[in-house]
Amino acid sequence: MTLGELIGKKKLEAFNSHGHWSTLRGIRKLEKEERENIFPTLIKYPDDTPAIWVCLSARKALRYLEAADQWDRLTSGSPLTREDKETIRDISQVELLPSDIVACTDFDDGYLILRNRR
Repeated sequence: MTLGELIGKKKLEAFNSHGHWSTLRGIRKLEKEERENIFPTLIKYPDDTPAIWVCLSARKALRYLEAADQWDRLTSGSPLTREDKETIRDISQVELLPSDIVACTDFDDGYLILRNRR
């Protein structure tokens, strides 16, 4: 499904805690080898497809820079601490295109986006 189909907008701004696009190969390696996460095997795109994990809000992306035990605090709507506000400056805004593909979600408000090169 493309982002345009999902949200019906021409442009969408999303947020990423790492600040750059990678490849599907790079993200698969990061998830499986470094983070020891399960990575979906149903994604049938070339390994060199540009890919990026995003959230739809900077506050949600902030969680990926914090320890897991801080996630509840960050998603509860509690005011951000001074340290949170300083850290949130490290979150990068990413412009997504309507033709970009939503490959999967991590079910924590993160979406793996692939750049459609067709």
